[in-house]
This record gives sequence, C-alpha cells and structure tokens, in this order.
Amino acid sequence: MTNDNLQIIKKFIDKCGEFEGCKLLFLDKKVSELLEIVVQTKEIYDLISECMENFNKDKEYDKAFVVGANGTARFIQPKEEYKIIALDFCLLVDISSGKKSVDSLISKYFKSEDGEKDYEVFVDKIIYSFRNLVCEAFGVSINAMNYISNSTEEEISEDNFELDGLMKVTNGKISKRLYDGTNLTEVFAKSKDLAMEILENLSREKINEFTVDAEQICKSIVLASLNDDFDSVYGLALGLRQLSKNVKSIRFLTREIVSLLQEQIDWSK
Repeated sequence: MTNDNLQIIKKFIDKCGEFEGCKLLFLDKKVSELLEIVVQTKEIYDLISECMENFNKDKEYDKAFVVGANGTARFIQPKEEYKIIALDFCLLVDISSGKKSVDSLISKYFKSEDGEKDYEVFVDKIIYSFRNLVCEAFGVSINAMNYISNSTEEEISEDNFELDGLMKVTNGKISKRLYDGTNLTEVFAKSKDLAMEILENLSREKINEFTVDAEQICKSIVLASLNDDFDSVYGLALGLRQLSKNVKSIRFLTREIVSLLQEQIDWSK
C-alpha cells in the first residue's frame, strides 16, 4: 500500500463517515459527493469495474429488493462480496441520478425493528458495507480503517504508518502475532476454499507465465492450509496478490484471501 493509496482511502473513509448522523434531507447530496470521489479515483473505480464485469444489475436488484406475498418488503444483501460492491455502487448511482428516491427506498426496504423507516439502517447496509469491502480490497482492516479515519493526512505516511505490517520487515514467524483466540481452523478452511475458487477462475484463462505461476501458488496455499501452516499461507497469499496484477479475473478473490489473513494479525505484539 503506497502513501498515495493511503491518502485516497482516507478521503473515501472520511466521506463515508459523513453519513453518520446525516439528516435524511441531505442524503442525496452526500451520495453524490461519495460517488464523485469514487469515479474520480482510478484505483477505487478500477476495483468497482472488476466487480461489475459479470454483474447482472436487473437480476441482482430483483434478488435484493424483495416484496413478499403479504406485501412486506425487505432488502436482502448478496452473499458474494463482489456483488455487494457492485449492487451498492449501482444503487448509489441510481439515487444520485434521480432514478431512485432514497426516501422511498428507506420507507419501503430499510426499516427499524419496530417497522419504522430508518435511514441509519440504509447507511449501515449500503454505505458502510460498501466502505468496508472497498477498504478490505485495498488490504485495510477495520482496525486500520479506524486509525486512518482518526489520523491527519500528515500523520499518514509510509514512514510512520505501516498498514497491518504490509510495509514492515519482521523477524520471526507471523503466526506469533495472531490475535488471542483466533480460530485458525476456520481461517484455513476459508483460505483453502478461496484458493480453490481462484484455481477455478484460472482454468478459464488463457495459459501464460502468469496464470501458470498463479496456479502453482494456489495449489501451495491449499496444501499449506491443509497443513495448518499460517506463515506459509500468508507469504504465498502476498505473492499471489502481486502476481494478480497481471491476471484480472483473480484480483478480487486474491484481495479477499489476503484481507482474511491480515484480519488475524495483531501487529502490536
């Protein structure tokens, strides 16, 4: 993560933070301001473009905005993270363009437990889920996101802010820095599944030096996960992330596996 990217993420996080306590009357304006940052920031826009590649907007809208036989309406978030990013982005664009009314959406689909319309539910399920997944895709954990949000631009630099250890040269094993109580069984299972999903994507790619190397790394991640070797899985995932710059179809899944592993590491140890 470069210093420029850190500054980009800070602006994005800060703009999302402006929705907290925002009056319903001003939500449309805030949505437009957030989109302006997104579309003018190449790194974030490229990420969203990746998520949009195989995204069927109409189909996913029908799945997400559901009205039952009794007339009860509810919003159901997609299961896949790339679909959440794509859906949230499309919804924000429709709100900004006037195609959809944020007040009507909240009144119908985003309600409190007592059935009243609640803009905070909309902000949590759309704005904050969008923010969190975009940040994760850049390797920014929740802890790092809070740090960035509470820091000035001058304080955020490669010299004094080492994002979850990505810029940090460490001694010893990374596994010694894991948070207490980390469920490694679940982590290894998820990392293995993600590596298998990446392998499936690679099988549809044209064979070249990058796809061959990526395939080998993924197979090694699967083996390391089965052997409960966190250090190897983490090192291989970082290598795969670097390699994924040359294989577009695996970039998002690669970011996801790196984020999964980084969420387990306590760099204060």
